[in-house]
Amino acid sequence: MKEYYPNKQTGHPSDGVIKTIIVNPNLCVSFAGDIETAEKGIKQIGLNADLSSILQLLKNVSVDNKTEFIVCSSIPEVKIHEIKNSNYSEVQSSWIGSQNAFNKFQGYLHDQIKVVQPSFIKIEQSLTKEFSELGKLSGAFDKVINDPSVPEVDGFKVKVALHEGKFKYQGYLNSYLGHMEIKLDQSMIGQKICIRHGHGTSREGSYTVNFFDSNSNFNHVGIHILQGNLGIVYSRTDNGLLRPKIFQMDEVDFVDFAKKEFDMHPTGTTQDRESKYYQQAHEFIKVKDFANAIKYYDKVLSVKKGSMEAIAHYEKGISLLNLKKLQDGIIEIQKAINIDSSLQKEAMKLMTKLKGN
Repeated sequence: MKEYYPNKQTGHPSDGVIKTIIVNPNLCVSFAGDIETAEKGIKQIGLNADLSSILQLLKNVSVDNKTEFIVCSSIPEVKIHEIKNSNYSEVQSSWIGSQNAFNKFQGYLHDQIKVVQPSFIKIEQSLTKEFSELGKLSGAFDKVINDPSVPEVDGFKVKVALHEGKFKYQGYLNSYLGHMEIKLDQSMIGQKICIRHGHGTSREGSYTVNFFDSNSNFNHVGIHILQGNLGIVYSRTDNGLLRPKIFQMDEVDFVDFAKKEFDMHPTGTTQDRESKYYQQAHEFIKVKDFANAIKYYDKVLSVKKGSMEAIAHYEKGISLLNLKKLQDGIIEIQKAINIDSSLQKEAMKLMTKLKGN
């Protein structure tokens, strides 16, 4: 996304579409080529259309050879069909689109191409064992996306998996850290080293893509870009392609929004919910808005097994004291001491000061 990630040759997210569409739980269609042609064909697929009718329909709309399709079905059995060159056929595997990109993909998949990649961390669900064929395919696709010699393939990948007989978008969390330099002295050689780098900034060439799982509603796809505070929901309209709507939200707010509105959930998260709420509480403390600060301390405390529970109780108690709610404030401070006894000495000083006033 050029606006935020200068090292990537991607367009603005509002210009794109998702090229893999789950038409229904048992039918998935991917396309390459002309977007208008693809949408024309996909819009005509009825909910109850049989597979042969769908294949013939997509063959007819792609007669100009500007658009190619892969059709995956799971009923009555799993089948893959490709539509190329005005013809369709059943295949074991398929590729569509750029020959150059496919050649690169094959090279990366079979370790025939060696490149120096920027630091890269990814979290993906594994339906099979580690280092499985699925993992290799996904990794090779990542390398194609990040290969500047393949400008026609860019942005982010879309993963669809067949789970319990139904197609679902499969979430992942990829963090590209840009340039990272690590210097070691002799005493550190051979030791385990913990690297705390965070997720980087756009200035460093870093970007983080959080692709959400689809659950009950596969007509929506959710993505969050950490460095831009961008939440993107791609939705199908009139049975067409998945088109984007952009929300300027941090990850915590977008996760809550996506769950509530679309039943989409992330594989993992990058933003610490507790820290966010705690910082927001402090912003209200700065302007002596203790009532709103208390609301955010309560949000900190709503995080299960949170590490900031004691300090949130303590500072909530102080806020209550500032609002002249002495009994409630003392109760909160006592809760904090019960969790972290080291706060007792400071609390005693506070109580002494209050008695003096």
